[in-house]
Parts: sequence; C-alpha cells; structure tokens
Amino acid sequence: MLTQCCLICSCRPLQSCNRKKIDTQQKAKLADLQIDQLTGMKKHANLTSAEIKTLPDNTHMYEGVGCMFILQSKEDINTQLTDKQKTANEKMKELEKPYLERSVKEDEDNIREMPSHIEPTTHTH
Repeated sequence: MLTQCCLICSCRPLQSCNRKKIDTQQKAKLADLQIDQLTGMKKHANLTSAEIKTLPDNTHMYEGVGCMFILQSKEDINTQLTDKQKTANEKMKELEKPYLERSVKEDEDNIREMPSHIEPTTHTH
C-alpha cells in the first residue's frame, strides 16, 4: 500500500508537466491575441493607404499625434503607413508559434507517458 508521501512524490513530475503545458498554452493564446491586433493595425493602414492614393499629390493631410494634428505631405503619410505595415508583418512573423505548438505537444506526450515512468514504491515515514 502506498503512503501519502509516495503518492505526493509521484504526482510532482505530473504537476510540473501540467504547469508547463498550461504556461505554454497561455503564451500561445497571448501570441494569437497579439497577431489579431497586428492584423487589424495592418488592415487599417492598408485601407488608409488605398484611400490616400485616390487623392491628388498636392493634397495637405493631417496626422493625429496625441491631442493635436500635424500637417504632413501625402508622401510622408504614405511612407508612415507603409512602415506600419512592414512593422506589423515583422512582428507577426516573430509571433508565429510553431515552437509553442510543438512545446504543447511535447508536454502532452510527456504527460501521457508519465504514468508508465512512475513506479509505486512503498515507503513508511
């Protein structure tokens, strides 16, 4: 018959794997949220850029900065929008999570294999 100590000791590796799996899943969800936010920012910049292209080149535009607006040329605004799109693409590539997905799968495999590694021993404390 197993003592309570042995049961607790044999559960620690399983609890550790579960914690690691949950932590990795949370990181994956956070990456998904950030990717969604960047996708929205990219779409907004893309739509704004498309609208600006229809305007004459000498059109004065204002960029919102905090509580004020700054007069900018069409070219400057277009450059800023292109930079936003590039930045969003780069960040989205960084957030792609094959590593996280692979880590979750490895954790799940480790948890499945865990009972075969835990051999009950009888201790008396």
